[in-house]
Amino acid sequence: MNTISTVCLDGTSEPWGCRNQVHGCGNVKPDGSVETTYPIFAIRQTMRRIYTIVKKRNPNGQVNVHQSTCMVIPTLAFATSHWNVERLQSIKRPESPGEVLPLDAFRAEFMGRNWGVPAELLWYPSGPFQRREAVGLALLHDVPVRPNRMEDVAVSASMWRAFDELGRHEAQWIPYWDSAKFVRCDQETVKVSLYNRPRRGFILVAFNLVQEKCRARLTIDFSALGQPETLSAREVVSEAPVSIAGNILELELNGLDDAMVLVQPH
Repeated sequence: MNTISTVCLDGTSEPWGCRNQVHGCGNVKPDGSVETTYPIFAIRQTMRRIYTIVKKRNPNGQVNVHQSTCMVIPTLAFATSHWNVERLQSIKRPESPGEVLPLDAFRAEFMGRNWGVPAELLWYPSGPFQRREAVGLALLHDVPVRPNRMEDVAVSASMWRAFDELGRHEAQWIPYWDSAKFVRCDQETVKVSLYNRPRRGFILVAFNLVQEKCRARLTIDFSALGQPETLSAREVVSEAPVSIAGNILELELNGLDDAMVLVQPH
């Protein structure tokens, strides 16, 4: 039977500073004091050995690495995915939760694409985000949020089914910073990313960055997306129908809320 071997590591890829000369760390300075060193090459060798063992057992095996604000690619390169954001759970929720993880910070550290290692976001009930807020922010960047409770699995499963229905692997991801040529929103605080599969439909992810509720009016260029003009839509998680009038789609979004809409030809 072909089983998937999975190894979950917590901080293993992080080359912690060390001055223990017994195992070769630390540099002795001229004054006799010992300077901290960071064993990047030793940790890289360890990660490579773990990766090789897993992949020899099963080519589909997984090496999942949790790390926090330590994107050291020489070591993390031997992971199949990395989990992040756990360190933010201890932060007291500020007046504006968006201050905790601004969009530019998310793009720099938490996306995975710029590092070449797929990313997942961790979430815990302790905060500072509510789960729906974390999911909306992450989906906007094509990053899944790891389920924490059984009810989270049900919500994630509805999203996975929608991706399968669209054919995610055949779709092009269009991030919010590059989607204006395809979709325009009348609310500056609402960002929109797309998964587009020409002639077969698309998934639209909209996220309201502020705490005030809004009604977002989206003007979609179906022709630019390679889509037919007659389409139907539904919200993925709630399964509620979403009306499309011509090329206009409207969404009611609560503060720091998201909508994941599957749009398909009739």
